[in-house]
Amino acid sequence: MDISDTIFALATPYGSSALAIVRISGPLCEKIAQEACSIPLPCSKVATLRNYRSLKRDCIDQVVATYFRKGHSYTGDATLELCTHGNPLIVELIFQDLIERGCRAAEPGEFTRNAFLNGRIDLTQAEAIATMISASSKAELKVANNNLKGRLRETLLSIQEKILNLKAKIEVGIDFPEEDIPEEDRKELSNELKDILRELNDLAGQAEQTNVFKGQIKVLLVGPPNVGKSTLFNELIGIDRALVSPSAGTTRDYISNELTLGDFKIELIDAAGIRESDNRLENAGILKTLSLAKRADLILCILDSSLPFPDGFFEKLGPNDGIARIIIENKSDLTRRLKTSDKDEWRLSICSKDNSDVKKVKTLIEKKLTTLFDYDPKCNLLVESRHRKHLMDAVNNLCNAQKNMIGLKGLELSTCDIDVAMNALGEIVGEKTNEQVLDALFKNFCIGK
Repeated sequence: MDISDTIFALATPYGSSALAIVRISGPLCEKIAQEACSIPLPCSKVATLRNYRSLKRDCIDQVVATYFRKGHSYTGDATLELCTHGNPLIVELIFQDLIERGCRAAEPGEFTRNAFLNGRIDLTQAEAIATMISASSKAELKVANNNLKGRLRETLLSIQEKILNLKAKIEVGIDFPEEDIPEEDRKELSNELKDILRELNDLAGQAEQTNVFKGQIKVLLVGPPNVGKSTLFNELIGIDRALVSPSAGTTRDYISNELTLGDFKIELIDAAGIRESDNRLENAGILKTLSLAKRADLILCILDSSLPFPDGFFEKLGPNDGIARIIIENKSDLTRRLKTSDKDEWRLSICSKDNSDVKKVKTLIEKKLTTLFDYDPKCNLLVESRHRKHLMDAVNNLCNAQKNMIGLKGLELSTCDIDVAMNALGEIVGEKTNEQVLDALFKNFCIGK
């Protein structure tokens, strides 16, 4: 892989379609634009209708060609984009001609890799581009957009500036050892370091939210038998997936379905009702429900408002253990016999057959998830596992620096720890990196990006 090569790839999916886009980037682009497309240069960022002619001067296709001169393209290199008719044969003939002209096929993520190497983007923005392409929820898409705009880089640069200012103050004590840093000033330095550590830990904590946005949030429906869990499940997903029966204990296993609520993508799960039973198969289903409850992100506890409060239900469900819960009192169309004294914003009385009530359940779930994950699309950042590793390396070294801020020798050691912490933060945005890191990062990109 050589950044001086001219590379090409299909930027649209393979197969027959109305249009296809061939992307070419590198030093040969200007020559190809002139010889194959007869584009008069300089003519940058202007789309023109041209015949694409091979080296043998055969017209392969009529294309819309757009040339970007060096420094004004996505990669930073001269780039030519060809919008062709979407016949795979046409694309293949253009590819063959490009190879004859001295180009080579791009590797996965090579266009974005070159954009990074040419200083057009940093590594956090490169990772955000990959996430934008593969995002499965609006939340993931919006948070990735923040990184693409450089928000994570800006946050890290701000922290680095604070660390450098702290280091400068420490070095004053090293350069003038006869004027030992007063105890009061040492405390001030320590407090500044505590603030920096808090920022880094808060940022590292967003990695858990990132995993939630990238994966599916598990929302489990639980309750005694015959409270209407399966009916509500079907109404929430909009299709009849779960069997509904007036007989208690008919749900023996769990079923799940993906559901999009606002910015969130969730896995909604319906499982066996919880009760005392002598049926071995039903008990196996109940045990599975209890196991799922321990791994859920949110539990919807469904109760029958036409019956008295189910004794021992919550005891059987087990302790909360920090898992969020919403109480849904179903069958509000029947005479109420359920008596509850507590008022809770996370409690809702509904009839699962009423569309407006089902919408209220969806709204409440979305509201709970927003609160649960502290979700703010304008503020959240995409903190990947790679970022978190370097953030924690920085935290550990700054903690060592804090311990070493005692005496002249300690001050010298603390500056070494601070330098290592700065390097760790630099690796996140790509100030310091190596080929192995780049290979690992870009190998999962699609070809053509």
